[in-house]
Amino acid sequence: MPTEDDPKTLFDRWFVAPLRSLETLSNGDGAFVALMVSLSLYERFAKAIIKNDTLQKANETNFYKRLATDFSITEDQAKTFWEVMRHGFQHQAMAIQSGQGKNSKPKWLVSGDLPTPIQYGRSGSEQVLLVQPWLFRDVVLKLYEVRPDMIASSQSFPWASIFMVEFEA
Repeated sequence: MPTEDDPKTLFDRWFVAPLRSLETLSNGDGAFVALMVSLSLYERFAKAIIKNDTLQKANETNFYKRLATDFSITEDQAKTFWEVMRHGFQHQAMAIQSGQGKNSKPKWLVSGDLPTPIQYGRSGSEQVLLVQPWLFRDVVLKLYEVRPDMIASSQSFPWASIFMVEFEA
């Protein structure tokens, strides 16, 4: 039986409940925050699975393969998604815009009305990266639901715990 501070219980408290509550905000206003947190959680999960299950290095090549598999996209699409969304949101709180960076990046659209977490479309002659933030979040949370052992498997970033501290006066 799980205890109050086991990794799965804390994961549910710290991530699952808050991520689900963000969807209740009007106008989809919680979408970017949910996506940002879900990107970090996915990175933690993918690197843990690669290291623990395949015993490989969690390098870019293996990471993009895993992302492509988990989200049913190609490895090139996975790389583009990660460069635009993760690098943008995690470094500057906004996805990278078309034309930024060394290589040309596609335009992007985040919408709760899309049918899949990650897909690509066209706007005229331009490719567009389409992201459904709630479905992306759901896939990430499902991965942890199926493999809760991955929550606390990181050696580089150990899982936190709750403990008492007495303050000195």
